[in-house]
Amino acid sequence: MITFTENKSSTINTYNNTNNNNNNNNNTTTKKKLLKNILILLFLFSLINLILLKKINFNFKNNQQYHKKYYHNNINNKNDNDNNNDNNDIDSNSFVKKKIIDSFDYSSFSNSNSLIDNNMEGIKKVFWPSVYFKKQGDVLPIEWNKCTLTKLGIDTNSKSIGYAHIELDSENGKLILSPTSQNYDKDIYSYSRDNSYESDVNKIKKKLDQKVIIAHAKSCPFHELEISNSIIHKDLQIEKQLYPPVKVGVGVLVEDSDNQRILITKRAETLRIFPGVWVLPGGHMEQSETIFETGLRELEEEVGIDKSMVDLDSLKVIGIFESSYPILLAHDKLPGDHHIVIFISVKLNNNNGNNNEKSPVNLKLQEEEVQIGAWVSKSLMVKIMDGISTEYDLFNNLKGDNTNNNNNDIKRQTHLKKNKEESIEVVYPINSKNEQEKLRGDQVMDMFFKGTDNIAIGTIYILKQYLNSDD
Repeated sequence: MITFTENKSSTINTYNNTNNNNNNNNNTTTKKKLLKNILILLFLFSLINLILLKKINFNFKNNQQYHKKYYHNNINNKNDNDNNNDNNDIDSNSFVKKKIIDSFDYSSFSNSNSLIDNNMEGIKKVFWPSVYFKKQGDVLPIEWNKCTLTKLGIDTNSKSIGYAHIELDSENGKLILSPTSQNYDKDIYSYSRDNSYESDVNKIKKKLDQKVIIAHAKSCPFHELEISNSIIHKDLQIEKQLYPPVKVGVGVLVEDSDNQRILITKRAETLRIFPGVWVLPGGHMEQSETIFETGLRELEEEVGIDKSMVDLDSLKVIGIFESSYPILLAHDKLPGDHHIVIFISVKLNNNNGNNNEKSPVNLKLQEEEVQIGAWVSKSLMVKIMDGISTEYDLFNNLKGDNTNNNNNDIKRQTHLKKNKEESIEVVYPINSKNEQEKLRGDQVMDMFFKGTDNIAIGTIYILKQYLNSDD
């Protein structure tokens, strides 16, 4: 009996010990699971916090592939649309603001004002010259996200136009802007010929160095960005450590030999920025070019007017424009393109070999970039410009406008009068096939007056200044 009792007690003790061990193991497992869950929750909380603070971006794009797509064949292939788009991104802000697109993502560009991308399997894109700001002897690169007019000391809260001193240092690849007197200067419209084009390009190239009129759009996104209190805009600028360059373009105002008509062109609908907008011919500067060389090259490429058709002595700089695209500042994006556009003017000579009395020269439009060309009489252009973008009016009336009636509606109602001196001659690319869709001059005129076709604000600005000149 004693033996039996001892065995029974031993069995009970063993059972109790096993139970205790199981309970301890269960408690340990529960604690481990709880700790694991806590760690997972902490990780998820941290991840969500980083996403909300925009420290993690799940829309990562491989820089090399991204650049290869953007710059595909953009060198030495003038027929490539991407290259054509970049070569013509020089005008700004359409009169009728209906062609707004999302800004371009330049997240992998260099902070330098000259852009050289060497990570593209031998493809290299260079924007030249770099844009600099000079004040009190210091010459520093202009920041891409800063308003140029504000930098020059112009009161951009109340004005969209002013004066600047411009200098092109070709040897060092610098376009230098500096502040100058903002006092009203009527003499600026005389446009000194000290910087006229050298007929022999092998001669020493004269350096641009003069006072000019400068302007930007009333809704300039870079000015709006500077005064914005948006946390999103501030965060985007902090995150965007690498900025694209401020690019330099040249626009050319061409006048016929009789001083009666001005050439404007309508951009192709396929271009990346300002598609279908009326502008002056032009494009980006290329390395070591003078401003006039760029203008003459672009003129020949886009509309077929070569150097032999123009009066080289008539070349002069008539103004500059700070251009931006998109034309408005989005609430959640930075602007995409920032340009300094230098406008020059030139007159045709009488040796163009064209016997057509309607058109002063046989245009050959580059279809990839230009869908329509139009010779517009100066007297008609005065009426088109009158009453729009009045922030650029430095005079009560444009030159040539002898009417004292300020009722623009009356002027616009009478614009279709059969007047030989007020006409538009329309030109299309040689290979244009849509004959039924081709517009007549009077139809184009009607669209201008009704505001149903876009004229770039930079073009409006420079036309207003040119129509006020004494030449």
